[in-house]
Amino acid sequence: MSKDFSEIPPSNIEIEKTIISIFLYGGVQDIIVNTIMPKWFSNEKLKSIFIKLSKYWIDNGIIGIDQVYNYLESSEIAIIAKVGNMLPSDAEVNKYIKQLKEMYYRRYLWELGNRVTVKSHTEPLLELINEIESNISQIGVEEESLYHISQIIDKHSTEEAYQAMTISCLKTGNSDFDNTVIIKRGDFIILAGRPSMGKTAFALDLAEKASRNESKIGIISLEMRGEYLTKRLAHSKSAKPGYEGYKAGCSEICNLSIWIDDWPKQNLYTLKNKINIMIKKYSIDCVIIDYLTLLDPPKGENRTDEVRIISQTLKQYARTFNIPLIVLSQLNRSLESRSDKRPQLADLRSSGDLEQDADMVMFCYRPCKYKIKVDSIDDNVQNRYFELIIAKQRDGRTDALKYYYDETRNLFYSWEKRYDTKH
Repeated sequence: MSKDFSEIPPSNIEIEKTIISIFLYGGVQDIIVNTIMPKWFSNEKLKSIFIKLSKYWIDNGIIGIDQVYNYLESSEIAIIAKVGNMLPSDAEVNKYIKQLKEMYYRRYLWELGNRVTVKSHTEPLLELINEIESNISQIGVEEESLYHISQIIDKHSTEEAYQAMTISCLKTGNSDFDNTVIIKRGDFIILAGRPSMGKTAFALDLAEKASRNESKIGIISLEMRGEYLTKRLAHSKSAKPGYEGYKAGCSEICNLSIWIDDWPKQNLYTLKNKINIMIKKYSIDCVIIDYLTLLDPPKGENRTDEVRIISQTLKQYARTFNIPLIVLSQLNRSLESRSDKRPQLADLRSSGDLEQDADMVMFCYRPCKYKIKVDSIDDNVQNRYFELIIAKQRDGRTDALKYYYDETRNLFYSWEKRYDTKH
């Protein structure tokens, strides 16, 4: 009859005793202290002994049964007396450490399985799946995120690695943008503005230009259906009006490396799954989300708290997936009550922790929407003037880029090139 393991957590007390023995007698205390975590022990007494021995070694730089005799309790001394005095080779030390760690992760999965069994009766399926994925993805993370500074230098010592930290990973072919906006892998980027400022239009233009410069772009659209986004893109590539322009534009964009998910009902769990699919199936380099406030909110005490949770989670997604995540956000109307209508970082401060969490904040601004005239611009092109305000950039300067925006064609180009007939 097979043994029922459903109520027995995985453990190997002999391995744990062996580690204690190696700690005392093996002469490899530095390796033990810097590698093993106390939680890897299943036996509470052995765990307590390990913690005390580690502290003694760190404080005194020497350890042995004679030194710790008065440091441990009598019951702990009795346990140590039975563990033996191993003098293993380096290979054996690594083998025992590996076995100890693997047994810990087996317990971790066992505990996760028990929780999942209980929650499978009541918890929403997508939330349960996300919890399983999130917990499994944590295996090994603690060790993999801790490095000595020399290891970090070794890992990033090449010119290629330096350039990856310095140069934007997303090129558009627009020199003003590419030289000013430094987008890096793992960046959480906010593109914000009031309604009708051109947020979606600019994001589409960015996606189109980046895809022509060897980037693969994913768009998760909660506001607009995929065919309407495609229509906008198509008309930006043809000066012809109506259906003829649409057909001509479609032939220009059909081979772009752009993928669109337009399912309107999204929460943080489904969003993570969509991003994961885009990366695994299509090797996406950047994801654009349109837009933040349409995400189904998590449970929070108020709207500010909900946005804070969304913001922090999206920042984690950007880092975990190691891609730039560009998230569109709508500013509240309070800025319209002041004389200066240009968006400022303060306009985001009422939106949870967006300003604090973001690696970059860009604002879309069109003065004509407030009937504000821009000096030195002819009246006939006032309604075409668009500013991209880079209000925050961790690794670059703040600035404002000027664009000519043809709203009828969803077309952007540098203000200085507004008279170029090639557009």
